[in-house]
Order: sequence, then structure tokens, then C-alpha cells
Amino acid sequence: MKKVISVFIAIVILTVSVLSVRAAVLGDKGEKLTSDAPLNSWRYTNGVPNNAQSGNFFSAGANSSAWKETEDGFLNSKGEIIEGANMKGVDVSQWNGKINWAKVAETDVDYAIIRVGYGNNSTSQDDTQFKNNVKGCIENKIPFGVYIYSYATTKSMALSEAKHTLRLIKGYNLSFPVYFDLEDNCQTSLGASKLGTIAKTFCDEITKNGYQVGIYANLYWWNKYLTSSVFDNTSWYKWIAQYNCECEYDEPYTMWQCCSDGKVSGISGSTDLNFWYSSVRTASYRASVTSVVMNKQKAVIYRTDSCGTGTLKATVYNRSSKKGVKWSSSNTSIATVDSKGKIRAKKVGTCNIKATARDGSKKSAVCVLEVRRRMNSFRLNKGSLRFNKKNKKYSLSATYSPKSASVKSLTWISTNKKVAKVNSKGVLTTVGKGVCYICATSKDGSNRTEVCRVTINA
Repeated sequence: MKKVISVFIAIVILTVSVLSVRAAVLGDKGEKLTSDAPLNSWRYTNGVPNNAQSGNFFSAGANSSAWKETEDGFLNSKGEIIEGANMKGVDVSQWNGKINWAKVAETDVDYAIIRVGYGNNSTSQDDTQFKNNVKGCIENKIPFGVYIYSYATTKSMALSEAKHTLRLIKGYNLSFPVYFDLEDNCQTSLGASKLGTIAKTFCDEITKNGYQVGIYANLYWWNKYLTSSVFDNTSWYKWIAQYNCECEYDEPYTMWQCCSDGKVSGISGSTDLNFWYSSVRTASYRASVTSVVMNKQKAVIYRTDSCGTGTLKATVYNRSSKKGVKWSSSNTSIATVDSKGKIRAKKVGTCNIKATARDGSKKSAVCVLEVRRRMNSFRLNKGSLRFNKKNKKYSLSATYSPKSASVKSLTWISTNKKVAKVNSKGVLTTVGKGVCYICATSKDGSNRTEVCRVTINA
């Protein structure tokens, strides 16, 4: 009998313990919020990201150049330009661990979306790294927005999730929207109308407090569940998750989550990567450009009968709220430069080509450009020479066409130095019996060559 009582007491204690833990996980006062444990979705199992459990990450078949920024734009997993993408971002949570935001700031990442937590307004459901992540972004001048993982199935739960978000973001200057993350399995059976009501409840509370708002879901959810007309609200920012080389959502959207296996310096392991398609977001603390470096500090273009052209490139160091540089010429009558750094020579002369960062920092780089006129032709004063003695000297010279050619200098060589040699000024010296050729080549890059036949009879 004592054993039965002991077993019964043990079961009661175990049951109470389990309920206490579940209450701490589920929300205020241990209220059971759904029939499922929170954070069960295509990305989570019992609150833990699937990739954190198995080591398998969702990818779009990334290659070595995937998702990187180039001078022409951001590249997808096939190495193709992502049309319309203006900024690259990460979304992070406690599952990314403690992030070194100073290192992140040195990469091509432009912004961050930070998780505030999940579910009802309980401190037990705050993301444990939220404050650290916000602090890191502010200190390193990285604009950020936030998101909350929802498992709301009623309006009151959605309102509590809004209050949860507002409690944590109070006092912060967000540069990106507050996103409502809809993906939990407990919401799939609610129907389009109820999901719309839940989303509207959350979004209305957020916008009422002066913040922009958006909805996060994967492509399947957008096409299958989020079909209520409520989601057509043009003031809501749509964030689409599709791990693919491109986003195939047919309706307008402003952000695409392209993969969960991104690599970013400062973030251990892998992280979600995103691209922003709307106008570039700025903030009062946004990092300015530290320097602009041009690929050439001096350059020469030859102007012939047709205008000479060339292209300069400028690299902006540190992230800028406005991408790229503005090109200008100090003298457009000598040379012009277009928005892509392509130069067109107008006339002979010298001017400065300048690349200035567009972020207002006034950081710039300058290339001193010399426009020259290339020679069309030149002729040597002798086409052939004959000598009967060794150690005889003769000065060869040239006439140039046009006379206004910028470079009037030649490179001189002998085809046989045992017969005759020539110095850098065109002065030849006979050496021994035989025949050789003295070759003169223009130094202006046209590679025009004339020759003089030299015969030594001695």
C-alpha cells in the first residue's frame, strides 16, 4: 500500500512539474494557448529551428558567388543579378548566438531584422538576444526592423503579441517595419478569414503606435492561407520566404528571404539572408562612407578622329545609405563621364575625373586624366643606308602626322647588333659586314613601325 501511495505521489509531482514547465513556455498564468506546442512550423519543431537540430539548412543551391554584392548588383545562387534588390539583410534571433555586429558591419550586409520573441506578452517569451542584437546594430550603425513569431489563434492572442512587440521596441528608432511572422502549424486550420482578422488585429495595434508593419510567410502560405483581401493592404510590407534562386510570388512584395544557410562574418554558423526591394532605408545613425578608391589615379586616353573612350571604376568602402558614386569631370570640354564611369574624350588636354559617394559624406576619389592625340603615321628620314666602314655613326629621325600628335617618341632596335646597333635616340653605329634593319616603333600605343635597311660592306 505504501508503494502505491509513493508511486501516486511521484506521478502527481511529475505532472505538476510538466505543467509548470509548459506554463512557462506557453504564456501568462500557464494558460494553454493552442493544441500544439508553440513554434511548430516548416522551420521549427517544439521551438527549436529545424536546422539547429539536424544540421541541415534550407538552401537554394548556393555557389561561391551566391548572394554577394558586386559592382553590378547582388547575385543569386546562380550568379545572376537579382533585379530590383537594393539592400541585403539578415534576420536573426537567439538561435544565432551572440553576434559580433562590428564584423557584420564590415560586410555587404546593409540591415537586420531582429526577433523580439514569440507569442503572448510574457517576458519568458522574449528573445534572449534581442537587447544585445539591438545594441549591436545601434553601436555599429546598422539599420534594423523587428519581427515576432506568432502562434495566435484568436484576436486577443494577436493583440497580446502586438503588446509584446511594443513593450520591447519602445524607445528605439526602427528603420524597417515590424513584421508579424505567420507560419505556425496551429494556424493552418483557422481559414483565410480568421487569419486575416488575426493579422489585422496585430497590424492595427502596431500602426496605431506609429510603426510601419509587415507580414512574413513562406510562398506556400501566401498562396494557400493568406488569401483574405485584408492582406491586399498596400501599407503592409510583404516579406516572402522562398529558398530558391528567385522569388516567384506573383503579387508586389518588398522583401525576399532567399536562404537559411547564408554565411556572414560575425555570425557563427549559418544565417537567413534577405533582399530589400523598396527604396533604400536610411537612419540618423547610418554609417557614412569612410573612403572611395578609384582603380586608377592617373589615366591617358588618346583622341583620334573618332572620340576616345575608357571606363573608370570606383569602390565605396564601408556601407552607404545610398549606394554608389556620382561621377563628374572638372572640364567637360576636354572629357565627359557618364553615371557608370565611362569617359569620352573631347579634345587634347588634362582634367580631373571625380567619383563622390552618394551618402552625403563628401568622400571622393580623383583620377587625373590626360587626353592625347595619337599619331596617324610617321616616316623615317632614311629608308636605307649603305656604309663601307665600321664605327660609322648616323642619326635617324622621323616626321609625324599629324604634327599635333601628343607623343612624338620612338623605340629603336636593331635586328642584328653584329652588323649595326642603335641607341634610344636613333643614332646607329656600324659594327661589321652584313645587312640588318633598324626598326622604329611609336610609343603612343598605336604600335606603328617603320624600318631602315642598313648594309655594311666593310
